[in-house]
Amino acid sequence: MWDKLAPDERTADDAFSIPPFYNNTPAMRKQFARVYNSITLTDKRVAEVLARLKKDKLTDSTIIFFFSDHGEGIPRGKTNGIDLGYRVPFIIWVPPMFRNLTPAHISGTNNELLDFEDLAPTLINLAGGTVPEHMKGRIIMGASKKASPDYIELSTDRSDNGIDMVRSITDGRYIYSRNYLSFIPELRYINYMEIAEIKKIMRQDLRDGKLNDMQQQYFLPRPAEFLFDTKTDIWETKNLVDDLSYKGTLNLMRKRLDSSMKASRDVMLLPEYELASLAAQKQDAYSYHLSDAYRFDEIYNAASLSGFRSKDIAAKQISLLTHTNKIVRYWAALGLRSQEGVTLNNYKKELFKALNDTYAPVAITAAATSYNLFADSASANVLRKAIRSNEEHIALMAINYLLYTKHPEPFVDAVIDARTNTIDEEGYVKWAAQDFLSRLGLMENKRNKDNPGRNNKRAKRRS
Repeated sequence: MWDKLAPDERTADDAFSIPPFYNNTPAMRKQFARVYNSITLTDKRVAEVLARLKKDKLTDSTIIFFFSDHGEGIPRGKTNGIDLGYRVPFIIWVPPMFRNLTPAHISGTNNELLDFEDLAPTLINLAGGTVPEHMKGRIIMGASKKASPDYIELSTDRSDNGIDMVRSITDGRYIYSRNYLSFIPELRYINYMEIAEIKKIMRQDLRDGKLNDMQQQYFLPRPAEFLFDTKTDIWETKNLVDDLSYKGTLNLMRKRLDSSMKASRDVMLLPEYELASLAAQKQDAYSYHLSDAYRFDEIYNAASLSGFRSKDIAAKQISLLTHTNKIVRYWAALGLRSQEGVTLNNYKKELFKALNDTYAPVAITAAATSYNLFADSASANVLRKAIRSNEEHIALMAINYLLYTKHPEPFVDAVIDARTNTIDEEGYVKWAAQDFLSRLGLMENKRNKDNPGRNNKRAKRRS
């Protein structure tokens, strides 16, 4: 894009401060300068659109909404369940003839909490339509404008081939995030990100021992909770969860998020394998999550333990491995994956028994935990079978677990088979396999016709 910008429009590699979680090297500065230059090029493209509106004499009758995704994404930003991963630019320009639709005080920056869910009801209302009762979001401008909320709920789940589950809440300053899969680092494997040069540089610097303690920690398992003050810590490097002076804020955020989860009966507590099974039965997830068949309370109670690390919580999760509800058993197994090895050494018998669970996600998740601890053949066999499964959600689950396993080498042949033989139309299994093989240095992660750099996100964003 360098040649598309005039000399005075270009951002040089030394013209900015680099976030502290990036290694301040010439290679990283070059990548970060590219991000700034992309923003400038976007401004130029927007200017062309505005010029076209003026030429067509439409400027004075056009309300302009400008917002973005995270673009190609910078590591620790896009797809990550912190403020940096949720917040995006959002601008509304209203011509004089429609200025009555905006509050008189709005000019410049507004601190109201906005969510992309607000766009649909707002535009329907501006067009004179009736907003459906089931539609979420608030009307943010016009005569029917609703007041700004005290806080908004946010979420991120699987992004392309990279699994995760984070639920967050923010009041605009403080953001609290609950990491249900805390064994997965912030800089998790997502092929779309891994093929980018900036992520490759970071992983190479990690291998070469060039990262400081802060920069290394983003490749390590997360805590179960984050609490950041985005006013005093814009790059979210100081987790305040254990700071007693923020105990009141933490407890308030916890309660708000807990209430939100219970009110919404979050259907993503079901593994994707289960959601696919519902779809195969011609049952939509929305209707199911409102029905009595979705035993939300007992599932949520089990899921609420996941991500936390302690002997007491591990004991509760072990006891839930024999629960009558298969989804409860799944969350018990998934929560155990985040526990420290020393905590689980006494539960080898119970983990091995779970390998024979009749519900595949339980058996596979238990196998991932057991293999990571004991490197045993029984767990390895369960995982190899899952990797070679024709069911994409099963194969993807197994490969994703192995991306964060200490000794993944024995699964190379199975992963190569999955990459070669998968019938996954979306390509997620193939991309996960590519990440796995790249991790071991067996292939180069690069853009190709199967993954030209697109990203099918499942993240809720705010401006």
